[in-house]
Amino acid sequence: MNMEGANKLSASRIPIFGILSIAAPFLGVGLACAVFSLQPPDDDSWFHPVLGVLLLLASLICGMFLAVIAQYRNEKPRFLSWVGLLLNLLPTLLLLVSPFLE
Repeated sequence: MNMEGANKLSASRIPIFGILSIAAPFLGVGLACAVFSLQPPDDDSWFHPVLGVLLLLASLICGMFLAVIAQYRNEKPRFLSWVGLLLNLLPTLLLLVSPFLE
C-alpha cells in the first residue's frame, strides 16, 4: 500500500459526524449567550430572547441529525454518536416540553 492509499484510509476513518454532534450543543449555547448579551438593558422586546432560543433549538436539532448520521455510517468509536445524541436530545425535549409542565 502506498502513502496516498494510507492517507485516504486514515482520512475516511475520522468520526467527523460524531465529533460535530458533540460540538453542536456547545455552539448553540455560545450563540444564544451572544444574542442575549447583545440586548440592551432597558429594552423589553422579545426579539433577542426568542432569537437566542431559536438558535439554540436549531443547533440541537442539527446535532441530533449529525448523531443519527454518525450512527448510520457506523463511525468508530460508537460512543461519540451516542453521547452526541444524548447531549442534543435531552435539552431539546426539555425545551419543547417545559411550557406544558406548569
